[in-house]
Amino acid sequence: MKNILVKTVSTVVVFVLLATVFVGCGGKDGTVFESDGFKYKVYSDHVELIEYVGNGGKVTVPDSLKGEHVTVLAEGLFKNRSNITEITIPSSVTDIQAEAFSHCTALNVVNVPEGVKTMGTGVFSFCSALKLVTLPSTVAVLPDNAFYQCFSLERVEFKSGLTEIKPYGFYQCRALTSVNFPDTLKTVGKYAFCGCSALETVTLSDSIETLSQGCFEECSKLTSFTSGKGLKTIEDNVFVMCPKLSSVTLNDGLCKIGNNVFADSSIAEIVFPDTVKDLGSCLTGCKLLTSVKLPQSMGVLAKSMFEGCKLLETVEIPSQVTAIGDRAFFGCEKLQVPTMPEKLVMVGDNAFTQCIKFDKITFPDSLQSIGKGSFSQCVTLTDVNLGNGLISIGEGAFESCWKMRYITLPATVSRVGDNAFKSCSYLRVITIKQEKDSLDTSKWGQGFSITWKPDKQ
Repeated sequence: MKNILVKTVSTVVVFVLLATVFVGCGGKDGTVFESDGFKYKVYSDHVELIEYVGNGGKVTVPDSLKGEHVTVLAEGLFKNRSNITEITIPSSVTDIQAEAFSHCTALNVVNVPEGVKTMGTGVFSFCSALKLVTLPSTVAVLPDNAFYQCFSLERVEFKSGLTEIKPYGFYQCRALTSVNFPDTLKTVGKYAFCGCSALETVTLSDSIETLSQGCFEECSKLTSFTSGKGLKTIEDNVFVMCPKLSSVTLNDGLCKIGNNVFADSSIAEIVFPDTVKDLGSCLTGCKLLTSVKLPQSMGVLAKSMFEGCKLLETVEIPSQVTAIGDRAFFGCEKLQVPTMPEKLVMVGDNAFTQCIKFDKITFPDSLQSIGKGSFSQCVTLTDVNLGNGLISIGEGAFESCWKMRYITLPATVSRVGDNAFKSCSYLRVITIKQEKDSLDTSKWGQGFSITWKPDKQ
């Protein structure tokens, strides 16, 4: 009997002690509670809101529950709650997780308080009524898709502290008219402002170093771009499909400009700083372009660089250029013959096709290759000096150069492609500085004679 009593008392004591420990920690072990329109978990040092079960309208997020600060708004906390119009977030919150406010289609104002350090992917995506957002200085990285298709967003207030805007951050924010970039921002991510069709001007802060691919693509009302002092790289397609872009100011120190950056824009004049060493085909289809200054440091003129620039009249090709890419000047109908750089080695396929103002052209002895159709349909071209180092002439290279009467091929030529001189209506004589029949001329074209005139030894 005595042993039974001792065991019973011991059991009661253990139970009381366990109960005391449980009550003492207040259930701060991730236990789920519900109050004030929220389900939440309480931990020993913070509270995480995990589900909103309230009635919508104007929502105030509590700063503390069960004696602990609310610091985390969990993934999808308010997602798809179309009856929420306004949310007040307390300064205790430090982490707003992915899609926390996604598809809150009636939400129109958000003030993200100082103290928030991280925000997850798509945090405010598809909030189609959202008009104004203020971001704190404590957010260093704006996440992917943060304000994706927030169609009504008119203004974003950035503060110093932001260093990166991730891809698609403001994708198709169609009401956004201007952006004031903070002086700490380094990178604008891929397609970050793509489709912001009301954006009219872009002026970068001096801290920005990289504009990533397509970051201002399809900004259909954009007219002006001014880079900051720190910009080093403009990647492909940054301003493609910005048809009204007419004013571009670039900084010394810029090193790389990718392909299609200003394609099909309304730029009439542009000056590239000499610090640019890697220049892509960035001006394709600029039909209003009349004047351009290329960087003297460039070594290759990119393919399609000026293709379709029908009003372009003069270009000074830098002396260091060794290659002119395919279609570089295709369809430049008003272009006068540029001076060919003294180190030029290669002219690409269709590089000067339809340059109908060309009359006389002289190549340096460094030239080795003329590509397919390079000068085809240059209908006013009369005189061509090929230099003394040429090796290869591509198919149709001078096809339909109607006014060309004579041409001399140097002793170094070892290949001439089919139809190289096809439809050269006025061509009478091709002189070849080689022994007779050293080249097969049968497929070059018709209507002209061949004179073999080898150089004297």
